[in-house]
Amino acid sequence: MQQIPGSDRSTERPAGFVGINRSLFVFVLGLQSMIAPLSTDMYLPATPGIATDLGVSPATVVATLSAFFFGFGAGQLLWGPLGDHFGRRGPMIVGTLLYIAGSIACAFAATGTTLIAARFAEALGACAPPVLAQAMIRDRFERREAAGVLSLMMLIGNLAPLVAPTIGGLVLLWFGWRIIFLVLAGFGVVSLLGVLTLPETFPRHGRAAPRRRDMVLGYVSLLADRRYLGYLLTMGAFGGAFFAWLAGAPFVFIQYYRISPQMFGLFFAGGIVFMMAANLLNTLLVRRFDPDLVLKAGLFLAALAGGTAMVVARAPEGRLWLLAPLLWSFVGSASLVSGNATAGALAEFPHKAGTAAALLGAVRAGVGAAGGLLVGILADGTPFPTAAVIGGLSALGLAFNLLLVPVRRHG
Repeated sequence: MQQIPGSDRSTERPAGFVGINRSLFVFVLGLQSMIAPLSTDMYLPATPGIATDLGVSPATVVATLSAFFFGFGAGQLLWGPLGDHFGRRGPMIVGTLLYIAGSIACAFAATGTTLIAARFAEALGACAPPVLAQAMIRDRFERREAAGVLSLMMLIGNLAPLVAPTIGGLVLLWFGWRIIFLVLAGFGVVSLLGVLTLPETFPRHGRAAPRRRDMVLGYVSLLADRRYLGYLLTMGAFGGAFFAWLAGAPFVFIQYYRISPQMFGLFFAGGIVFMMAANLLNTLLVRRFDPDLVLKAGLFLAALAGGTAMVVARAPEGRLWLLAPLLWSFVGSASLVSGNATAGALAEFPHKAGTAAALLGAVRAGVGAAGGLLVGILADGTPFPTAAVIGGLSALGLAFNLLLVPVRRHG
C-alpha cells in the first residue's frame, strides 16, 4: 500500500464492493442512521405531556433530549476507536444491544432524573451503529463516491424523522408516551437483525491492539490537521443549530402556534421533505462539482434561512406561513452539509475512519446538546430564541468552513 510518509492519508482506493450486495449494504446502513432521529423525533410530540405526567418542568424534559445528545457524542469517542481496533460489525452489535436495553429503561422511568439517566444510557448504545456505518462506507468507497453513498444513506435515514413525530403523536394518543420507548426498543431489534446480515469491512491486517495512549494520540493527530479541524468545527456549529431546531420545534409549533401534537408531525415533516429533496440534489451535484463547493453552498443556505427566520420571529406575531418554510429550508440544508463534511473529514484519515467519524459525531452531538440547552435557557415564549440559535450557529459554521477548508485546486 502506497502511503505518504508521516501521514495517515493513503493513495489506495477503498475496496469497493467485492462479494457484497450494494443495495442491501446501503439499505442496512440506512437503517442504522434511522436510530438517532427516531430516538429524538418520535417522542417530541410527547414532551409537554411527559412534563405533566412526571411532575417536572419543561426544562427538565428538554434536559432528557440534551442527555441523549451528550451520551450520543460521548459514546462515539469510545465506539470509533473500538471499531478501528476490533472491526466495525462486533462493536455495532454490542451498541445496538445497549440501545435496546436503554430504550426499555426509558419506558419504565418513574422520575425525571431516571428518564435523563436512561436516555443517556440509550444514547451510548445508539451512537455505535451510525458512526461505524460511516466508517464502513469509508472502508468501501473513495471520497467523491462516499459523499454520494452517504447522501443515499441519509435519504433512507430521513424516512425516520419524516414519520417519527406522526407515529409518536398517534402512539401518544392511543397508548401514552411510555409505549413510544418500547416501539424504539422494537426498532432496535430490527436494526440488530440488519447488522447481522452485514459482512466485516475492515480487514484484520489493518487493525492494532487497543491501547488508551494510542486512542488519545489518534485524536490529537486528527486535531492537528487543519482541514479535518475545519470540517470538525463546521459540523459542530451546524450540529448545534440543527439540534436547536429539534429542541425548539415542539414549543414553537405546539405551544406558541397552538398546533396539536398530532398535527405537529405534519409540520415537522415539512422540513424532512426539504431534506430528502436536498439529498437527491446532493447526489447529483457531487458528480459535477467539488463536494467542498456543495458544502459551502449548504452552509450559506443554512445561514441565510436561519438569519431570515430570526427577523420573522422577532416581528410582532410572526406569521407561521412565513416562518415554517424558512425553518424547513434550514433543515433541508443539512443534506448538503452533513454528508459532504463527513466524507471530506474521513477522506483525510482513511486508516482512522472509525476514530475520525467518532470525533466528528461527538463534537456535533456535544455542541448539539449545548444548542438545545441554549434554546431552553433563552426561552421567552416566542419562536425567536430557537431562530436566533439556529441563525447564529449556522453563520458560525459557515465562517469556520471558509477559514479552514479551502476548496482543493485540481489539475
